[in-house]
Amino acid sequence: MRVTALAAAFLGFVIPAALAAPPAEPINEMGAVKLSTIAFGQQLQNNDQANHWVIWFSHKKACPPLVVLGSLANSPCNSTFGVPGSSNLTFGYCDEHGEPGALFSDGVFVRDCKKSRKKIKCNDHDIIRHGKCHGS
Repeated sequence: MRVTALAAAFLGFVIPAALAAPPAEPINEMGAVKLSTIAFGQQLQNNDQANHWVIWFSHKKACPPLVVLGSLANSPCNSTFGVPGSSNLTFGYCDEHGEPGALFSDGVFVRDCKKSRKKIKCNDHDIIRHGKCHGS
């Protein structure tokens, strides 16, 4: 009888915790949101035939991009965007050419961004990767 009561108490505590939904955004040991490596670049958009800043996860297909930001003529810094698993992301520390130097989440520094040029073949319009924001 005692074993059954202990088992029931244990299962009553463990099962609901095991079935609970995982956190929406994985958290690392320092309490910061863990993101996949974000890549950024440019792509011609059909709606206005202008090159726009585009964003995707670098370990996944770039075509089509996850996010299309404003025109390449404008810096992507201070434009808020979201990707699966995280929202309120912004690029910061842009150089004189508008290239991002850092990624922020809700105004908090997340990681550095480094230049990394590469042409990526897409069906419609190719993407030219400008760089990546790597996690730690």
